[in-house]
Amino acid sequence: MTNEHVITRDMVKLNVIIDLNYNLGKKWIKIKLDEKERFIKCDKENDTTIVEIIPKDKIKDKYFLIPNINNINYKDKEIYIVQYHQGIDYSYGSIKICKNNKLIYNASTKSGSSGSPIFIKDTTTVIGIHRGGFRDKKMNTGILISSIIKSLYNEKKEIKNILINNFKKIYENGYCYIGQYLNGKRHGKGTLYNKNGKVIYEGEFVNDKEEGKGKYIYENGNYYLGHWMNGKKNGEGTIYDKIGKIIYTGNFVNDKFEGTGTYFYEDGKKYLGQWLNGLRHGNGIIFSKNDDIIIYEGRFVNGEYKEKENKVNGFIDEIYTNNDSFENDDYGFIDEKFIKNDNFENDDEGFIDERFIH
Repeated sequence: MTNEHVITRDMVKLNVIIDLNYNLGKKWIKIKLDEKERFIKCDKENDTTIVEIIPKDKIKDKYFLIPNINNINYKDKEIYIVQYHQGIDYSYGSIKICKNNKLIYNASTKSGSSGSPIFIKDTTTVIGIHRGGFRDKKMNTGILISSIIKSLYNEKKEIKNILINNFKKIYENGYCYIGQYLNGKRHGKGTLYNKNGKVIYEGEFVNDKEEGKGKYIYENGNYYLGHWMNGKKNGEGTIYDKIGKIIYTGNFVNDKFEGTGTYFYEDGKKYLGQWLNGLRHGNGIIFSKNDDIIIYEGRFVNGEYKEKENKVNGFIDEIYTNNDSFENDDYGFIDEKFIKNDNFENDDEGFIDERFIH
């Protein structure tokens, strides 16, 4: 990213080859300004030009801008500017005016520093790019990153396939998402917070839904750690209580226990076996507290014992003959230790339902 008066639209039309300096001046590469092979946007109004780095450029180092497109007033914030003028140089100052898309600051810069990034002091947070100075004042001007990103979003065709890091979005219900954003959706790694600033979910997203590996934290402190697909728990995962003790570990399908899994009772006993649609279904074993006695071994159908009599010890523990139903409630969970409204399906606004454990 630089100024439009540095890389102009006319240069792009001519497919000019430019020298790109990165890694604090230690590395140089040549880049051809060819819109057929890379995204290029020249914005004369904002005096910015964005050039996409592609695999062909062979830049292995990962450098990210950290834009914030929300309306933040940076007035009086201390800043530093990384400039390149016959070598890396730094200038320091503070923001005097932050209005609309412009920054005015008292950091002095050297000739040829247009397009240099403006950072918040002692951070790697880029808030703008340097533009130029006033002839009659010891002041310089820059362009806010927020206005640059917003200009891209106003032209949806041009922002396609640009991954934004550290994107922040606040929803109407007070929830907040911070993470990667692609084509107007949560995509990549990110964190979702509730209106009180507490983490609800942290992990991976695909097309605005939880997908990949992620951690969901319930209101009572219990948490799920495992795989997600299409906004629901799918694949291998584990539910822990708030002190880290395992409650269930095994396979999930669409938020329900399905496949092979182990459930740990509060009294120390456990069930190891097959599940279907949230119910014990198929072959399974119930062990005693110390795993030294098999209380029941056999088949289950829709959560109930298939056999009336235990083949191993000749009896079925009363704990498991009365009200031993693992059937999920309407929201796909079992047992009062868990959430009653565990609907992980994204709503129309594209974020997790605000209903949590009761």
